[in-house]
Amino acid sequence: MTDFGFGALSYGAANVGNLYRALSDEQAHAVLEAAWNAGIRYFDTAPHYGLGLSERRLGDFLATKPRREYKISSKVGRLLRANPEGRGRLDIENDFVVPADLTRAWDFSADGIRRSLDESLARLGLDSIDILYLHDPEKYDLALGISTAIPALAALRDEGLVAGIGVGSMWMPWSAMVAKPEAISSGETTELPSASERLGSRVARTPMRWAYSITRSTPTICASLTATMLRDCARAVRSVMEPM
Repeated sequence: MTDFGFGALSYGAANVGNLYRALSDEQAHAVLEAAWNAGIRYFDTAPHYGLGLSERRLGDFLATKPRREYKISSKVGRLLRANPEGRGRLDIENDFVVPADLTRAWDFSADGIRRSLDESLARLGLDSIDILYLHDPEKYDLALGISTAIPALAALRDEGLVAGIGVGSMWMPWSAMVAKPEAISSGETTELPSASERLGSRVARTPMRWAYSITRSTPTICASLTATMLRDCARAVRSVMEPM
């Protein structure tokens, strides 16, 4: 696994968004402090995690740390919007023990992705995010993710608003495969992590997922569970990489 410069391990902050069980603010802070004291310097979150609670708690914690000493990633694809019908209920159907007074609205448009970044920055209390992932495109509209969302992420990177971009998906946990774009048509694949090292890819490992960060210096790779999706995804990623 290629080193981003902040260690081989990262912390996935879904649990401080009350995934499966509720944590108090004090408990969440203690968990994050323990991770920091253990040497973790890369933290991953998403609007989806606790309807923004993860981002808010992580932002509050990181406000106590020097910005230069950590990296942070979040995700786009779901906007959080008011949900009057959810008042008085919990977001249990999505596995988060938080009030359901907000709802998730899929939006893979360029405007929606930019808006999602702005809203994440506000919840985090930060002026920048290091890595931005498209979240769970296969659960909504993979074709739209390929045709619209990935180029929109590339535009944010090219503007210097984020340093790296990628895809975060439960579709590729530990048996994920990577392939060289030029080899995909022949079906050639190699299992992680040896392929990531051979290709020089920058792979960030977070709990239960492999996330592929695509930067100007990173060779074009993509991951999936089917040859067809590998081809489609690789073409899309290659299309935003080639002009660089």
